[in-house]
Amino acid sequence: MTVVCNFGASPASRKRLCNHLLHIALLIVLLCVVPSTAVSQTPPSQTSTKEAAVPLQSNSPIQPSAAALPGNVDAGKDLFTGRTRFQNGGPACASCHSTATLPFPGGGTMAPDLTHEYTKLGPDGMHYALRTLYFPAMNALFLKRQLTGQEERDLTAFFQNADQSQRSSGFTRIFGGAGLLGLGVLIGITWMSGRGRVHSVRQKLLKRAGMDRRTR
Repeated sequence: MTVVCNFGASPASRKRLCNHLLHIALLIVLLCVVPSTAVSQTPPSQTSTKEAAVPLQSNSPIQPSAAALPGNVDAGKDLFTGRTRFQNGGPACASCHSTATLPFPGGGTMAPDLTHEYTKLGPDGMHYALRTLYFPAMNALFLKRQLTGQEERDLTAFFQNADQSQRSSGFTRIFGGAGLLGLGVLIGITWMSGRGRVHSVRQKLLKRAGMDRRTR
């Protein structure tokens, strides 16, 4: 930068004046350049803080936990009745237990009816019972044949559905009607055969009585 100073003073005075003007010009340039540079640049610490504040976003969907997955009522029914075998080889529940949603005869009678077991135990109690099978007889059968997580959920859904249903009476009515019909047929056959026997015995008695009169 060249500054021309010509005020008619001595050379020394003009030199000092030019130096002052040059310093002032440099100061003005610095005041204009430094703020713009400071605004355009962001400190690394602030940048990292902003980046850390922004949460990371992932395109993969959130997977629900295994305990939150729902069970299947039909799959639980197949496991209970033995139509589907347990993965670890445990016996079917219907060999000893029964529920309301099963057709006649509704399962086994050696153990309690499990229709309202879901209400008695609740969701947490049902989960604990199926996980541990702490009953003495059940513990002996399933000690080395634990249920899988999916089997527990399916059986829980089945017990919940059974708790909210009424006992199926279709097959009960069919078997009851067939039993009454068979009883009526049996009574009819017995009555017809007995009537014939009474008639034949009566004739024999009458014949014998007539022969006795003739001989006399």
